[in-house]
Amino acid sequence: MNDLKKALFSQEGLDKETLFEAKLNAIELKYENWFSNREDIISGKKPDRLHNYWITYQSGNNLSFKIKDELPVEIRNECLQAFADIYQKD
Repeated sequence: MNDLKKALFSQEGLDKETLFEAKLNAIELKYENWFSNREDIISGKKPDRLHNYWITYQSGNNLSFKIKDELPVEIRNECLQAFADIYQKD
C-alpha cells in the first residue's frame, strides 16, 4: 500500500477499499467467460478486465461509483451492490 494513501485515508477507508477490490475481483472471476472473449480496451489483448469499466471519485466526503453501460446488466448490478454493501451501509 503506498504511503500517500496511508496519509490521506483512515484505516477504515483503506480496509473498505481492500474489501471492495476483493469483491470486484470475485465478480470478474465469476464472469470470466464474458471477459475472456473480449479484448482489453487499453492493451488490445485478451482477456478484458473489469477495472476498465468502472471508476470511483470523491466529492467532499462522498465517494461515488460509476460503471459503464457496456457491461451486461448482471455484472453491473453485482458491482453496484458490492459498492453499496461496503460504502453505503452506514
